Amino acid sequence: MAVKITEIDQRSKSNTHRVAKLEEQTEAVQKIASSVEILAREQHHQTEAMERIEKNVTKLDGKVEALENKPAEHWDNLVEKILWLIAGGIIAFAFAQIGVPL
Repeated sequence: MAVKITEIDQRSKSNTHRVAKLEEQTEAVQKIASSVEILAREQHHQTEAMERIEKNVTKLDGKVEALENKPAEHWDNLVEKILWLIAGGIIAFAFAQIGVPL
């Protein structure tokens, strides 16, 4: 009987040690799971931030393009007015040559 009690006692100590190791491993797994959850939340927030930045950049790109095109529009308007002035001058000269009063 004493031998059986000794065996049971040794098995009990071994099981206690194994349970303690399992508890440590379970705690480590829980920490990893928490870390993964935090990383996933941070990734989600970073993705949202990147989407907002991309929208803002798109808006700014449109505004910059409009500003870049503004001088070209002014130049085009000036050229158009000069061409109309030249055309008007030529027409006025032609009418003057054929004697049509202006």
